[in-house]
Amino acid sequence: MENENVLKAESSKKDYIDRVNYLSAVQGDGSVVTSINDLFLWHKAISSNKVLNDTLKQLLFKQTILNDGSKSYYGYGWYTDEKIADHTGSWPGYQTRIIRNLKTGLVGISLKNVEINNWNWIGEFDKSIKK
Repeated sequence: MENENVLKAESSKKDYIDRVNYLSAVQGDGSVVTSINDLFLWHKAISSNKVLNDTLKQLLFKQTILNDGSKSYYGYGWYTDEKIADHTGSWPGYQTRIIRNLKTGLVGISLKNVEINNWNWIGEFDKSIKK
């Protein structure tokens, strides 16, 4: 009986380590490793035309028209309207948010560790950027 418990503990430990290693992989969508500073540098590079020219920036933050003629507020990686472009993301234990005011240039970036899937904080977070 004792050996069986040791095997279960070792198996659980291995499963946990495998899951952590899987979640730690850099694999694009769902697991990009970054920092607020890096995201802010990326924001500044886009804003200053170091990454995209004005024409491409307009496309990046433009609402799209779907094949059936309806408008989509999700375009090239951003949910957008005339004033705000934003994107959220999550992975077990994390929530992220980047919001840009396209008129004023203000940006808000949040990388958050969480235990539960609760997005109630976004409204308060967005207030100062949406002004």
